[in-house]
Amino acid sequence: MGKPQGNKAANLMALRDAGFYVPAFLVFSADDKLSQVHAQVSSFFDSSTKLAIRSSSALEDGTDQSFAGAFHTEINVKAETFDSAWAKVVASLDTSKDGIIVQEMIFGELSGVLFTNAKAQKAMINTLHGLCKPVVEGADCDHFEFEKNELVFSHIAENKTGLFYENNELVEQPITESAELSILKELVQVGFKIEAHFGKPQDIEWTYKNEQIVILQARPITKNPWLASETILYDSANVGESYGGIVSPLTATFAQN
Repeated sequence: MGKPQGNKAANLMALRDAGFYVPAFLVFSADDKLSQVHAQVSSFFDSSTKLAIRSSSALEDGTDQSFAGAFHTEINVKAETFDSAWAKVVASLDTSKDGIIVQEMIFGELSGVLFTNAKAQKAMINTLHGLCKPVVEGADCDHFEFEKNELVFSHIAENKTGLFYENNELVEQPITESAELSILKELVQVGFKIEAHFGKPQDIEWTYKNEQIVILQARPITKNPWLASETILYDSANVGESYGGIVSPLTATFAQN
């Protein structure tokens, strides 16, 4: 799998080596030749396996700044779309020394983002049924807050739309149900273990498949809302993913707000 390239790849390797369930993955440099990438991917993954291609910049997932969503991610990548997906991720990176993660695509039944503060025994979860993409892009989703493993606050979105994998394609569908409390409590405990492993409160992207919690990525929380002296509205949206492409002055105003 090579040497870790970027914080995201290093964190995934640390999670895997510590025994957490992460999707199978390979790590490359942005300047690796496609012929070499193809050779390793084809020998590591089954030809029918759908993939996610993620950036792993040296800037991402640091202790001071996360740069969440600043670089590109491609999901549900098939063999015939691999080259174009790879090129989009490479184009989003700053230097050839940055890394790229090629990861098994997990089509979860329930997904979201978890924020932990194990010292205070507090956690926040944003979640939707289906894949994680709508949650990290700021879609209206369910919000849960836990303290000492007890649910202390929840907000259930009225008009939810999830992203699901059906007939080899990704489709959007309305959602009426919410996550089971037992799954969320299990997730919180997994999150506390991840925080204990890294030694800092964590921002964790996860999915739930076949009664198992799968960790897609984990990074330090760069501004801990539980330690702030002011009220903070904490959002799981990645601005770079929500406002992709050319940014007009009007879009920049919305993004700043």
